[in-house]
Amino acid sequence: MVFDFDQFLSACAGLPDQNDAHVVAAALKMQAAVIVTDNLRDFPEELLRRLNLEARSADAFIADTIALGTGRAVAAIRRTRERLRKPEKTADVLLLDMEANGLTETVDVLKAHILSLFFKEEPSALTCGGGPQQSCSTRYVMRSWKHITRTTFA
Repeated sequence: MVFDFDQFLSACAGLPDQNDAHVVAAALKMQAAVIVTDNLRDFPEELLRRLNLEARSADAFIADTIALGTGRAVAAIRRTRERLRKPEKTADVLLLDMEANGLTETVDVLKAHILSLFFKEEPSALTCGGGPQQSCSTRYVMRSWKHITRTTFA
């Protein structure tokens, strides 16, 4: 929580909604670069640019954060998905839920890593019956992913 940002309120003149001035003032006090909000229309780009700030939607911010460290981010999301118990969620259901909640940019970044959201290892390292072929689970994932891409991302 940020306190004592009143000295920065004067820089917030010109905001469409003055009730948002505390957000910009707190960002200025903390020397933030980005304000994460889904209320982008009340944070005009031109005004924020003069203050060396940028407003980003939560979806864009999450997608950008994943892109900065894709491997670590995908692994963290996979571990989170694996912990879900009520109900359990497959990677495809998790992505559908994320998209339904407005995280379309995030899903666009993650869909290229769908197999990593299912498995800890590379799918090519998994075996079915001891041979170096696609595992039964990998075949299921591939069928599921084809279905998702046809119905959701087309």
